[in-house]
Amino acid sequence: MAKQRNKKKNNFFKKNYKLAFDYFRESRNYFYSIVLIFTASFLLGLFYPVFLEEFITQLFNELAGELVGVGWIQATLFILYNNLKNSFISMASGIFFGIVPIIASFLNGYVFGFVINTSALSFKDVLIRTIPHGIFEIPALFISLSIGMRFGFEIFKRKFWHNLENLLRVFLFIILPLLIIAAVIEGSLFVLLS
Repeated sequence: MAKQRNKKKNNFFKKNYKLAFDYFRESRNYFYSIVLIFTASFLLGLFYPVFLEEFITQLFNELAGELVGVGWIQATLFILYNNLKNSFISMASGIFFGIVPIIASFLNGYVFGFVINTSALSFKDVLIRTIPHGIFEIPALFISLSIGMRFGFEIFKRKFWHNLENLLRVFLFIILPLLIIAAVIEGSLFVLLS
């Protein structure tokens, strides 16, 4: 009986991972569009960092204030909560014809370029602080934005429930695991390097 339950459970996860990855693969053109927007705005932030300067500085000060004096668990949970919330909102708000994910992609790229340009740290130090968690967090960001974009762009194709079901599946089976790994690494780096 327990063996049968485990088999069913394994089949459930295997089936849903496959469906999530299949849906993501079908969304690759949206993914490429999001990466292109992110890259263009990253270059804008890197070479023209005065646009939105006040907004970005205020945002970073607020986030830094939330993390002052916290331990590894609190930092990890705070980072995970923020990333999950932002990813889910980016996906779900795609319902507004895909506009929000496009704007979010632009802003995220610009902020990343801005941070690299204006940071007091060397380029190497910024990369050391970014790459370990970024290799999980950035793909999760791109995936969530591309799925949100597809959700909005296909709103008139009468595929609402199909896309909503797959949006949730991608969130649970692809984005959630990536963001958990990213948060554990980023929380550890935050505590070690602060």
